[in-house]
Formats: sequence, C-alpha cells, structure tokens
Amino acid sequence: MDTAPIAPQPTLGDALRALADELDTTEPWQLDDAGKLARHATLRATIARLEHHDTTLIADIEATGAARRLGHRDTRTWLTTTGTSPGEAKATLAVATALTAGELTALATAWAAGQVHAGHARMLHRCLTGLRAHGADPASLQQAEEILTAQAHHLDPHALARVATHLRLTLTPTDTHRADDPDTRTLTLALALALAQTTGGISVLTGELDTEGAAILTTALNAFTVPDDPDGPDNPDERLSPAQRRGQALVRMAQTAMGATTTQGSPTTLLVTIAWQDLKNGTGSGATEWTEDLPITTVRRMACDAGLVPAVLAGSGEPLDLGRTIRAASPGQRRALRVRDGGCVFPGCDRPPAHTEAHHIRHWAEGGPTDLDNLVLLCSRHHHDVHARGWTVTLDEHRIAYLTPPTRIDPRQRPRYHHRFHDRRRRRPEAA
Repeated sequence: MDTAPIAPQPTLGDALRALADELDTTEPWQLDDAGKLARHATLRATIARLEHHDTTLIADIEATGAARRLGHRDTRTWLTTTGTSPGEAKATLAVATALTAGELTALATAWAAGQVHAGHARMLHRCLTGLRAHGADPASLQQAEEILTAQAHHLDPHALARVATHLRLTLTPTDTHRADDPDTRTLTLALALALAQTTGGISVLTGELDTEGAAILTTALNAFTVPDDPDGPDNPDERLSPAQRRGQALVRMAQTAMGATTTQGSPTTLLVTIAWQDLKNGTGSGATEWTEDLPITTVRRMACDAGLVPAVLAGSGEPLDLGRTIRAASPGQRRALRVRDGGCVFPGCDRPPAHTEAHHIRHWAEGGPTDLDNLVLLCSRHHHDVHARGWTVTLDEHRIAYLTPPTRIDPRQRPRYHHRFHDRRRRRPEAA
C-alpha cells in the first residue's frame, strides 16, 4: 500500500518570508489611523520576540563554541561579521550569557512576550551589573530587576537608566561609594573619550562619562552655549540645531583653556607648521600635530584669540621663527573691549561680549600688536567672515569700529557701523 509523501515542514525562514509577504499585501495608505498605530505596535512586539529568540540563539552559540568550531576567534568576533558593531556585540553577548545563567528571569519573561526590547535588555543588564559592583545583595538585585522590567514597558532605555541610578543610590550601602573603593575606581577608569578623523575635515567625538562627569560637562556646556536666535533665519535648514550649538560650546570651552597651565606645568598651545610664503601671501595651509591641515584663513583667525604657535618654515623646510604665544587679549583688555564694543561689532549682530573673540585688525603675522587700538570683538561666525570672506574692520578716529564689505556685496564699499554705536557717533563734537 502506497503512502502519501510527507510534506516538508516549513522552516523559520519560510515563516518569516511568509510574514513579510503578508505585510506587503497591505500598504500603509490602505489603513486608517488606528490601523496604522495598531500595526506598528504589532510589529514592535514581534521584533522584540525575534530579538529575544536571536539572543537565546547567541547564548547557545557561545555556550557550545559553535562560532569557534567554524573558524572564528570567538562569538563576539563572529557577531561583528554579521553587521553588529563591536560595542553592541559585547553588550549583546553579556545579556545572552546572563540569560543562560538564569540571572534575568523577569526580563526574559517580558522579552519573550514582546513587552521589552533589546535596548532595554542591554541597559537593564548594565544597570544590574553596576548594582552588583556596588554591593547589592541578591534580594535587592531581584527587586531591582522586577522594578526595572516593569518600568521598561513604558520607558525608553535612557529613561530606564535614570531609574536605575535612583535604585542604585537607594539599594546599595552608602560606604561602597568611598573614593578608595575598588569598584568606584573601576567606574572612574571606565570614563572614555575618542576622537576619530573622517574625510572632509570632519572628526567624530564619542565617549562615556559617569554621573559626576556628565553633570560637570553639561553645566559647562550650558554656560558656553549660545541660545537660539528667535530672529534668526526663517529657513530651518539655516538655523543651528541644539547639537550644533553644543558642539560650538565645546570648542569655546577648549578655546578658553588654550593658554592655561596643563598638568605638566606648561601652557596649552596648538602648534601649526606653515611655510613663510603661504603665511605672507595668505595661501596654502598649516599642518598640526593632531588633525588634518588647516586652511590659511583658519590659521590666521585662530591665531587672533587662541594659544596658537605658528612654526614658520623657509622654502627649504628650515624653521625661521617660532611665533609668540601671547597674542590673546589680556583680562584687562577684554574688560576694556566689553565696555568699548559692547559685543560683536559686526552690523546687525547681537552676540554679547561673553560670546565673542578678540580680533586683530592688523594681523599678528603682519606685525599687528595686541593692544586696544588693534583689537575688536567679533562672534565666531563674523570672525570667520572677516578672515575668509573679504570683510575688513577699521577703528575710526573715535575708536569706534566699522566694517567694510567686499565689492561683491557692495561695489562702493561703504562703511557700516553697528546700530549700538549710532548714539555715540551722534554725540561727537563735530556732529553738533
């Protein structure tokens, strides 16, 4: 008697492809508002369940050594070949190992049900690891896991971290936070900062800070961040984002530190090597110790108000001169400039003195001195305009600054005063 052939069982890949095909049968525009939100919630829960399944699979691969048997150095290295970043691979493997050890039972249950996501799992595991390092007992760890898992249902991973910080301060003994505690030293050593150069003159800054370091940096950034200008460009693409303003603030903080004494006892200076002909003609670029070459206009602008040392070379490459480092305005000169200029002197700019730089009217490379008759206040943007876009600054006989535009803006190059100087000009004796 012939028997009917047994139909092959669908694989996981078949099931996932069938799910994708089913989704493709309905376009988003075919759903009403409630249907769109409901579909998103369903997809998010399904993705969470798939993430949990994938993490348990990774745990088995690690436990059985499957990746090593297939020629990979270890499971984490293999994960990086699948499109996972090294940091994410390390964090995912840590969560997978904890699941295998039965340490995250409440999290595992919620995750398998699609109620939390991989980001929650990584953050929760990191939080519990910190609690354990600070001396939390097993009962406290279990309590913390249950609280954090419940909070993860409606909090994003970063908000969950804030809850975890509160739990750590509540559940751990106070004497484990001493400065001489090895765990505290470990957390301090975990502070990290990396600066990587990319193409096009852009560098990427990444890092990690503990709570104290983050609080200090945030306070300093807020103090140096220029508020958004409500009267700025109407086009949103031309306005600075909060992240861009914080980036500018970080550079301002560094500029403030230029010239300060380092931990080695020497002044903070930026050494830029530049050919004499380039410096004289305003062409070419300058080479630094750390980054890509800087355009000559940038070198000349930075030299006005920063601890920059120009190392000038002859045509043969021999050093001609190691420039002066004391070219920044002194504190007394800055105070006098605040009173005289009242802020950025560029017409129409309202940046206050705290957000300005001291510009040399006659550049130091041309013998310009650092004194009040050769200095004016300009904000960073307009300082750049003066050095790179053809604007010139002049002090009139009453030491009031005015700007002369390039011919492409005004062929007649008529002088332009800032509106804050109008009253002062009207009070001149000859104006009576």
